[in-house]
Amino acid sequence: MPETIHVAYALDDNYTEFTCVSMTSLLHNTKRPVHFHVLANSLTETNKQILRDIGKHYPHGNWTFYYVERNDRFLIYEKAFLTQECYFRLYLPELLCHLSKVLWMDSDTIINDDISALYDIELGDYFIGAVIGTLLFEEIPKYKYVLKSEYYIESGVMLFDIKALKNYRFFDKAIECISDLYEIYVKNGLTFFEDQSVIDYILHDKVKFLPRKFNFMAPFKCLCEHYSLSDHIEAFNNPVVIHYTGKVLRKIAKLNAEYIPNPFWQLYYKYKAYTAFSNVEIDNAKIVRYHKLEQNLDKAIIRPDSYISMKRYSLLLDTADLAKKSGKKVIVWGYNKYTHLLVVLLEMKGVNVIFVIDGLPENHGKHVFEIKVASPDTIRDKNDEYFVLLAMQTETTANRIKNILKGYGYRDNDIYHIYSPVYELMDKV
Repeated sequence: MPETIHVAYALDDNYTEFTCVSMTSLLHNTKRPVHFHVLANSLTETNKQILRDIGKHYPHGNWTFYYVERNDRFLIYEKAFLTQECYFRLYLPELLCHLSKVLWMDSDTIINDDISALYDIELGDYFIGAVIGTLLFEEIPKYKYVLKSEYYIESGVMLFDIKALKNYRFFDKAIECISDLYEIYVKNGLTFFEDQSVIDYILHDKVKFLPRKFNFMAPFKCLCEHYSLSDHIEAFNNPVVIHYTGKVLRKIAKLNAEYIPNPFWQLYYKYKAYTAFSNVEIDNAKIVRYHKLEQNLDKAIIRPDSYISMKRYSLLLDTADLAKKSGKKVIVWGYNKYTHLLVVLLEMKGVNVIFVIDGLPENHGKHVFEIKVASPDTIRDKNDEYFVLLAMQTETTANRIKNILKGYGYRDNDIYHIYSPVYELMDKV
């Protein structure tokens, strides 16, 4: 019989539906036996039974529930959307000390492929496996003092070596450090990320970095440079775990007038249809209404920066299609926090970026993955060779760069501003 996969979740009654959908997606895509270890403080018997009933459709799943006493040392700081359950993952080495390995999974996840590929990763001398975080990419220098590391991890999906953590007194160290750690964050003007900050602080040099496809998060602001271009492309094309984050998942569940900046949001409804929360008629009506909302967005009176924020992913994909049709070598002008994302999407579509150009001398010599950031002089008088994509957000800056390029001999059809459709639309509204 195949080895059982042990997976832990923590929730309260408010997260029952999300957890149910996440567990269902995991069982739907995984054939091996799975044992769910559910940590809770105030989960009703009714909701426990809803989770157990998933096993009626997926008999290779089993459930054990653990009551976890709240600890006053684990406080939630200035985040009304979080509860103490976010700290329960710290208890795993104590509660599940009879196991050797456990996979932690946040409830706001969808498992889109066989989870065995993640569970079977050998940690070696490391205590946990996790994906490197991306949201603080541009602020990491501020956090290095506290993290003692170049990177921080995303704690929503983690592989635990239970015995190593137990021997290390991980839980005791978490209890001992949290108050002082919070004060250090406050003193340095940094945002405290509850359990994630504690794990980063204690285990900063004991983490095996996992491929990004095992905790794929959107919206996409910054892409961690630790991962190669091919790593990011694999994550975009074949994400194993899609991590919505709580705020985005609540928007997906409601599908009201709020725009959802996540291209994988419909997977939630795919797996919800297999659960006790399924209402296909109502959910399909919500999906149709939401698609109309997306279409009507093009007719709305909205600020360009807000529209770009909402539609960035589709705008960049459309740019990739246009660049491919140019038949020329592609250059990106503009080194900013979205350039890595643009390069990934271009490469996904088969468009190779030759250079990233930037006007600031301090950026010359830097790299976007393996692609060098170069001076504008690099592409002077080479309009027959290159098609230039302007990656700056504002129309004013894009027009200024266009004029520079025209001075280099480039014509209008040699240049494309990625966000020009937004400004054209604004002119029509």
